[in-house]
Amino acid sequence: MGGTICRMGRSPDQVSRGTLWLPWFFVNKFLEALRIAEETLGRPPNVPEIFVTLRDTQGHTQNSVLECGAILFAILREDLIYIERNAYRYSLYKHEGFETYSEIFRRYWPEGYACDSMGRVVPTTARRVNFKQLRAALTSSDPALMDEHSYIWDGEFRFLDGESLEGNRIGFASIPRSGNSFLRRYCEQILGITTGSAGSIHVS
Repeated sequence: MGGTICRMGRSPDQVSRGTLWLPWFFVNKFLEALRIAEETLGRPPNVPEIFVTLRDTQGHTQNSVLECGAILFAILREDLIYIERNAYRYSLYKHEGFETYSEIFRRYWPEGYACDSMGRVVPTTARRVNFKQLRAALTSSDPALMDEHSYIWDGEFRFLDGESLEGNRIGFASIPRSGNSFLRRYCEQILGITTGSAGSIHVS
């Protein structure tokens, strides 16, 4: 699993680790810039404000605001900083409405799920769905079969059980803002299966 280099004494409640390899001297520059920005502004800063503070106090540490945001999110995954619920401002301190990555994760997945080495949400003890049984229930006219598998549509989107899938596969190619999230949500409501996302768990 990834993680910041030489990070010792992680809490057993920490659900994830940074997905970037970041040496501690580099991490410390970001933590210090975050502290300075918050003290200067009198409030938790956003990514562009942290980026400017880094440039002014630490020199050239990354090439763009986007890189700065990616590094901050890797540090967030280590539970070293807090982020507000709309994912706009960061802080070293626990303010009202600010959470660690682990707190965000557990708010969405209280139990039965964990993060794998790539930072993806994976089921541990949570119930999974067999695709063949799901397909049989959806294509059957027998109401008893639907009743037997009614747990699939209890509102908690589940993962498939990993059994090899047979038959044809369909890929949906799309561009941003074209309704792909709507389509994913539509499929989730029908199938009861989570579609997954490459985006942040608290904004996607």
